[in-house]
Amino acid sequence: MKIKNILLLLSTLAFIPTILWAQRQHMDVDQQFEQFSLNRNLFFNFNLYNFRADSPDSSQICFVATLVNDLLQFVKQSDSLYIAQFELSIMIKTEKDSSFEMHTFHKQIRVKQFQDTNARSVVHTYFYIFNLPPAKYTMNLELTDLDTKKSLKRQQKFEARNFGDEPINFCEPVFRTIPTELTYFPPEPLQGSYDERTAKDSKLIANLLAPFKIGNLLYYRISTPVTFYQEIYQNDSKDSLQLSYRLIDNQNRGQWQQHETLFSPGQNRFIKEFPLDPNAYPPGLYVLQVLIKKDTLQKITQLRLFLNHTANFMSGDSTLADEILPLKYIMPEDKYAKLNSLSISLRDSAIAQFWRERNPTPEAGDNPLHTEFLRRASFANQNFFSLIENRQGCETDQGKIYILYGPPAEITHPISPNAEYEHEVWIYHTPDLNRRFIFVFKPEKGEYQLMRGE
Repeated sequence: MKIKNILLLLSTLAFIPTILWAQRQHMDVDQQFEQFSLNRNLFFNFNLYNFRADSPDSSQICFVATLVNDLLQFVKQSDSLYIAQFELSIMIKTEKDSSFEMHTFHKQIRVKQFQDTNARSVVHTYFYIFNLPPAKYTMNLELTDLDTKKSLKRQQKFEARNFGDEPINFCEPVFRTIPTELTYFPPEPLQGSYDERTAKDSKLIANLLAPFKIGNLLYYRISTPVTFYQEIYQNDSKDSLQLSYRLIDNQNRGQWQQHETLFSPGQNRFIKEFPLDPNAYPPGLYVLQVLIKKDTLQKITQLRLFLNHTANFMSGDSTLADEILPLKYIMPEDKYAKLNSLSISLRDSAIAQFWRERNPTPEAGDNPLHTEFLRRASFANQNFFSLIENRQGCETDQGKIYILYGPPAEITHPISPNAEYEHEVWIYHTPDLNRRFIFVFKPEKGEYQLMRGE
């Protein structure tokens, strides 16, 4: 029996009662958020971004939708061509007088290989930019597969801001990044073809990182280098603007700051960008403050950031780690309790005996099963630790799944409707294991928590 199969057998037997408990604990969550079950709704999301239009009395609304291949039915055209067709309908209605505008778009996705037709890691991005007068609106969105006639519907309320009602103003700052674990195609305009304008829009939209919401607070989780992007507006371009940025940690200590003067006669819009690398700061919660001043006027905004370092799931440090805690995942409960009651010398002896009995190659001297277990435990402790509750990585839900099942074959980051939750989906698909685990990020705890495993 292969080493991986032995570890998988041990982990599966140990994990059955644990996953049943986790499912019972999250049953109330599942009932409230049925769309989070592992159906295809997870893989269709959209976000809205609000900028000032050319006219200061209107808003430019940037609509960005993403979907994966597995969401649609592909029809074989030839041995090297499969086509999926869908219709995307957008209806925007004012809350005050119920007047509305309707936009309907037909699109195709073409792939050359059959295995790409059900890929969950191939993401397509579509955008549409339109201008609206300042008001409160409701957007109704419907995505229809033109072959199966099945539809997904979403709704979101939003407000088109009046950027011209104050002497100085700015759009909500955003971050731009490109997730490296997914295959992204260049953003495609829903209407028309690429020209100089759409190419410029595409360059910005390709990288937009959506925040997620906990209660009424928005958070950005940043684990790879990003670019901060902000547009600043003023009605009178005769005077200069003072711009300040400060990055503050959760102990209210300044980690970085930048001050500059913006002045260009006749210019009413300034675009500011700068890089932010989370690896340059200790992991944790931060606040990025943005202050704009003009004479006696000032405006300030704050962005809540959760900085985390990039984890490479395909490798891990093989140095020895404390294996007492992670042993509870593969050891019977009564034996683990007994192990913890022993003195240090007797405990070490019991652990050595435990692994001797599970050595697939006793004649070789080394125990590759034990070595792999220690590697996973070490990697979990280094990459999945809880920043807020100060728990080791092996004690977190992601650490536990990694120890039991190793690195996933695929990792996706679908965003829930209205970006209220950030998810991470680990997908395992081998002849011995075909499972998925959904984790939801909890910034108040500084870690992902297991929401469902199937």
